[in-house]
Amino acid sequence: MKKVILLLVISLIVSSVSYSQKKQLTPYQLKVQLLTTNLINDLGLKNIVNKYSNTGNLGELMGAAEFIYACKTQKGILALLKFNSSLEQAKKLKNEIDFRNDKIIKDKEEAKREASIALKREIVKKKELEEQNKLKQIKYENSDYVKIKNRVKDDFSKWLIKGEYEKLESYNNRISSDGQTVFDSICFKAIKNQLIDENEYYSSVEEEYMAIDGIKLGFIELDRYDSEKEFFNVIINLHEKQINDTLNIKIEQAQNFKENHEINNSSLINTEWCFVENNLTPTKFTLENDQIKRTINLPKEILTKIELSSNDLQIDNLKSNIIFDFNKYQNYLIEKQKQFREKLFQKRKLDSIAESNIILKYEEFSDGRSIHIEESFKDEIISSMRVLAVKNNLDLSHAYDDYKIKFIVEKDGSLSEITIISSVGYKIIYDELIRLVTKKARFIPGKYKSTPCRTLCFLHYEPYLKKIYFNNY
Repeated sequence: MKKVILLLVISLIVSSVSYSQKKQLTPYQLKVQLLTTNLINDLGLKNIVNKYSNTGNLGELMGAAEFIYACKTQKGILALLKFNSSLEQAKKLKNEIDFRNDKIIKDKEEAKREASIALKREIVKKKELEEQNKLKQIKYENSDYVKIKNRVKDDFSKWLIKGEYEKLESYNNRISSDGQTVFDSICFKAIKNQLIDENEYYSSVEEEYMAIDGIKLGFIELDRYDSEKEFFNVIINLHEKQINDTLNIKIEQAQNFKENHEINNSSLINTEWCFVENNLTPTKFTLENDQIKRTINLPKEILTKIELSSNDLQIDNLKSNIIFDFNKYQNYLIEKQKQFREKLFQKRKLDSIAESNIILKYEEFSDGRSIHIEESFKDEIISSMRVLAVKNNLDLSHAYDDYKIKFIVEKDGSLSEITIISSVGYKIIYDELIRLVTKKARFIPGKYKSTPCRTLCFLHYEPYLKKIYFNNY
């Protein structure tokens, strides 16, 4: 109560100090003015108005301070209590003008309060928006698109540098004739390396990460089965986007499918890819078990075509813009792969002298068998390469260094026609691979119509992934 009285009286004193007089005062206003004058006199502040007149805001504050100091005494407290009691009695004198004035004051205070609340809300909203934009920018900077773009820009910019011993005419010819081919190759390799960098895979009975060659892409859940309409509700959480779909499975197969399904892995070349939220994603994925195979297509509205251009990457030293179209390049690789296989098949046919001397690849075995090689030998190769690299100070951390050799496993298990089929990497590594394969490996040839036959075998060593593949070309 004491604080309320102080605030009220200070406002009245301030009004008096600033000489904000009103004409035609109501009986209530006249009574309040009289009570205020009596209070000032009771506090011994009779000359406070004249003392601080014409002193502006500073005078108002000084007058208010002097009034508060006077109110702290016992005499001041008694005077305030008397003033409060008299003020309550004076309210009976209020008329329509006073009530209207009270409403105006109340409306102004309410408008001020609402404006303050609105301002605070606007500040909070602005901060939330700034935080969202900040998180969005962080997410973008850590996306596959930005990482791929940075890799391409670095690698292609290095290729564009004129060599110390390169004539200007040769340099210009190189840029104009090979620019598109090199740019396509660098872009595709950057995409491949980005997928390798994000290598991660998890699975469980009802929930699993969608994976392409072991690459984490998202989270899929087969929700509750609708036994009447015979379908699963499918929930896909993909790069912080939730996609809802359905999967039609007959009721007699539903339980087995939910408990035993898996996502079919596909290769980089043979899968349609796109960007979702600037991250690499296949446009569809397949769920299957030993009896059923179902494909779910992602909605087109969330898919962005994979394209990179030299202009977007802000690459200098180019007279015209170069564009990498993933789908176009992918089709080119598929066709190239088909041509290679056809050429290899034709060569194998021409080289076959007789059925007993025919050379087969592992997928052609009539009994479905492949060349047998012990896992311990693969581990021995990797270990030997590690020792060789340390001993000779070799850098095996490049993702693009693939060591490939091919050879014939003869009918008696011996090897012939050992050939290097890749042109990158260290010669000493190839020599060691050939030595290990020739001296230490034990191969069992494939069979054709239950008869051992000469068999073509490939060995593929990837130091970056520390992996050995046989018959994987």
